[in-house]
Formats: sequence, structure tokens, C-alpha cells
Amino acid sequence: MKDILNAINEGFRLMKTAKVGHFITIGADGIQVRPMGAVFPGKADDEMILITYRDSRKAAQVKADPRATLYFHLGPEYVVLRGEATLGDDADMRHKLWRNSFLRYFPGGADDPNYVYIVLKVKVGIHKKLLQPGP
Repeated sequence: MKDILNAINEGFRLMKTAKVGHFITIGADGIQVRPMGAVFPGKADDEMILITYRDSRKAAQVKADPRATLYFHLGPEYVVLRGEATLGDDADMRHKLWRNSFLRYFPGGADDPNYVYIVLKVKVGIHKKLLQPGP
């Protein structure tokens, strides 16, 4: 668990500079990777929360296959967080996570019916700093 918590903390640290993480899911047509800018700590220490659309392809992929990875990278340093993802729709949590910058995506605000979140329960956390680029 200590490795997981360390990797999660390092992921947030990297994201402060990189401004984006990459969320990886598995779909019918293979692995899907997409940038994610809205990533938050979860209710539990080993959870990450990502904002998404209810009708998005990633939401459908999470429902069909919960295996997911969140990847952060900055220069020679990276963090990989692998685990199981679920969709969340709790109104209190949506309001807690809400940022006014989300209005461009969810014009109905925190109560927009298409505004949901993904909870990634991290099972494996890896943080690496490469000394030099390798082959």
C-alpha cells in the first residue's frame, strides 16, 4: 500500500507541472488512451477521480471492462497507476468536485445530467525516475 500511496502523491506532483495525465481503458477495438486534465483525490487514499461525460466512450469502456490505468509523465520521470474503474454519479461528490471551468463542458453545472466521474481504485502504483534515456 505504501508504494501505491507514494505513486499517487507523485502523480499529483507531476500533474501540477505537466497539467495532464493519460487515462487508458480497454475497448472492443483495443486499448484507448486519452489526456485528462481534471484528476482529483478520491474518498479513499488509494483512489483517483476523473471527470467525464456520462455518454462518453470511456464511460462505456469502464462499464464494459473496469481495468484501467492512469499515466503521468514529465521528462525522465513517470507514474503508472493501474486498477479498477467505476462510474460515480453521487450528487454530493459531483458538487464537491465541481469547478466553474467545467461549464464549457457541462452547461447545466454540477447537476448537468451528462456530468459524472470515474473512480479509479489503484491496485498497482509505480513511480520511476530514469537516470538517462534508454534504448
